[in-house]
Amino acid sequence: MTLLELIAGKKRLNEERDIRPYQEIRHHKTLINMQISKSIAEACGIFIMSLLAIPMGMKSRRSDHALNIVLALSLCFCYYFVMVIFSWFGDCTRWRPDILIWIPNIVLAYIGIRLFRHAAKN
Repeated sequence: MTLLELIAGKKRLNEERDIRPYQEIRHHKTLINMQISKSIAEACGIFIMSLLAIPMGMKSRRSDHALNIVLALSLCFCYYFVMVIFSWFGDCTRWRPDILIWIPNIVLAYIGIRLFRHAAKN
């Protein structure tokens, strides 16, 4: 579904408050919020991965280049793996999956910023 369709679905759920039970509406709203957050988080993930890849691609020593590429690829693989695992929590409203999906982005952005600072010093 597109973003406009998801927003329209949320509005439709708000209008059906009197007809449907609260738990069902909350569940459907959580799924909609999860889909919106996942789409935005994946889009931001591309920027964050480039933030990680730039300092990893710089050559500080001859032997570090291959190790940096392997490390960057493994971090990106772990990022997508954790994103998939967190998307499995979409049915559990207690864990707030719409916020939980942002944790891999925050961790990868922190690592990327630290690597940029380290590269700037060298």
